[in-house]
Amino acid sequence: MNPSILSTIPTTSKIHDFFTRHDDKQQNGLITRLDRSPIRQKKVAFFSALALNIVIIICLTILAVLAIRNNLQAPYPPSTRLAFALTQNILLASAVVALLRSTIIPFFLGECRLRYLYGFQEAELAIRRAPRSRSLDLRNITNLSGDSKAPKLTGSALVPLCYAAQNLVDMKLVYYRPGALFSSNYWTPEYSAMLDAYNCLGAGQLAEVDFDFAVWKQADGAWTVCELWRLQEMAHDATAVSTAEAAIIILRSFMDLDAFTSRELSDAL
Repeated sequence: MNPSILSTIPTTSKIHDFFTRHDDKQQNGLITRLDRSPIRQKKVAFFSALALNIVIIICLTILAVLAIRNNLQAPYPPSTRLAFALTQNILLASAVVALLRSTIIPFFLGECRLRYLYGFQEAELAIRRAPRSRSLDLRNITNLSGDSKAPKLTGSALVPLCYAAQNLVDMKLVYYRPGALFSSNYWTPEYSAMLDAYNCLGAGQLAEVDFDFAVWKQADGAWTVCELWRLQEMAHDATAVSTAEAAIIILRSFMDLDAFTSRELSDAL
């Protein structure tokens, strides 16, 4: 019997308590995955980001010093100098605040703290707060058939869910990676949830597999999880056929494939 990728979490479970602690007021949910990239690659990414953030801080400090000196030495009348200084300072302060909030503070208080406490591991947790998006709404991938109240997965809605979730937790687009700096799709991990998760793992309250690739959503106090990692795992195990053909066989065993093409499956997985 193939396990379902969509399930409701018991309210008495530790994983239910964990996600309830870290969901936002809008109940947008969270996305989890395990980063199994090589440790060397993780080290290169981290130390590159560390060097980049140090350079950014140095540049901002130099700009601030130059701005103050220019304001004091500008050969203008006091009123003109004041207007020029205010305009320059507002622009500089806006840039500094944006960089502090989006990059510097999360990196030093989040990523550096995480590395100091737990170092580099073969499988690392990645947790992101899910943005408000229709493609991530788990209600879109279920329907009710006949008199049964049990939800059935629909393939046509699972494709955008897989695609959206993969892009949203793409480790190449983490905010501290140099290549993601100018991308509109960069994202910031939920460090408070990740630190709590590592504490729970260390205490034996949760298992690492609980945080594999999945979308978690809360409604009316109940958590529903769509474990997308099961699709990837079963597709990789089916080595006798192509990825798209394997996905069709797998998905047919536990869901209705309405308007679900081989190309869509291949792109999703």
